[in-house]
Amino acid sequence: MFGEYHHLFRQLKKRPDNFKKYMRMNHDTFKYIYFKTKSRLQKRWCNLHSKPILAEESLVLTIRFLATGINFTQLSLTFRMGISTVRKVIIETMDVI
Repeated sequence: MFGEYHHLFRQLKKRPDNFKKYMRMNHDTFKYIYFKTKSRLQKRWCNLHSKPILAEESLVLTIRFLATGINFTQLSLTFRMGISTVRKVIIETMDVI
C-alpha cells in the first residue's frame, strides 16, 4: 500500500519521460512484456500488509532489480515486502521472462 509500486509507479504511467527513466524502457515495451507474462506471474504472494502481490507489481520489482542492480534489502524496503519475498518474486519472474 505504501511502496513504490502503489504510489510512484502509478504516477509514472502518466509521465512517459519519467517512466522511461525509472523503468529503463518505454511504457509500450513494458506493456508488451506484461501482457506476455501476466497469466504466468499471478501468484498468491502477500506483502507485509497481507495484500496479494499483483503480476504487474512482480514485473516492476524484477525490472527495477535488473535495471538498477539494487540489492534485495533495498528493494524490500522500497516495495514494502520481506527480503525473502523479494528474492522469490524476482527469481520466479525471471524464470517466466
